[in-house]
Amino acid sequence: MSESTVVQKKGTDPLMLLIAIAVLMHGLHIILLWFGDGINFGLGQSASLVIFIIALLFWVVARYRPVVSLATLLMPAAAIILTITLVWSGPDYHPKDNQLLFNAHWITAVSGFAMMALAVAQALLLAKQENNLRQHHTNKLLGSLPPILTMDRLLFQFITTGFILLSITLVTGIVFSQDLFGKAFVFNHHVVLSIGAWLIFAILLAGRKLAGWRGKTAVRWTLGGFLVLVLGYFGTKFVLEILLHRPG
Repeated sequence: MSESTVVQKKGTDPLMLLIAIAVLMHGLHIILLWFGDGINFGLGQSASLVIFIIALLFWVVARYRPVVSLATLLMPAAAIILTITLVWSGPDYHPKDNQLLFNAHWITAVSGFAMMALAVAQALLLAKQENNLRQHHTNKLLGSLPPILTMDRLLFQFITTGFILLSITLVTGIVFSQDLFGKAFVFNHHVVLSIGAWLIFAILLAGRKLAGWRGKTAVRWTLGGFLVLVLGYFGTKFVLEILLHRPG
């Protein structure tokens, strides 16, 4: 059975239908917020938007690539985070100037973050798959995964796409800082950590190209880069909005 046939069948199964319904309902909720008080870039609503884009990207990618198994990691995590954001949304933050430019910048940033989140889920499954093969263990989930080489290729497709979006975010944030944030560009914790994450993924992609990095090496760099990325955005917003009561 060809890979495209497998993807087509998986793309039409009940799980994908349920995910499509969940994404649709979540999307409608976000649209209502946009047409109400405007999009809220506070910590809770930002996390909700990130979860929506992760789920949406997953649903789209799963129709063309054999990644349905990622749902076993993504969907429970998304449900937990979304529940937290619905119960506690945190302080509001509505940018008043250059809202269109700010929204475009922010959606690009969130899309890059979402791609890296998909890469992390893919990396964790790949690591488990390789470990079980070495120990000659198997189970239903791992038995349904594509071959390791396919999993590895998909991992770096996610990372490459996320890296491009992250690069666009950093460049526009630096060049258009005055228009986006109403102040000149400054090196703060958010910027330093974001650049740090960008450098980690740049090294990973260079290592892949020049030295053929894969397996545990690729997984470790992926997890390390994503951890720095999370600290750069959500860690910074938590400190600013929750501890210091300032817009993030």
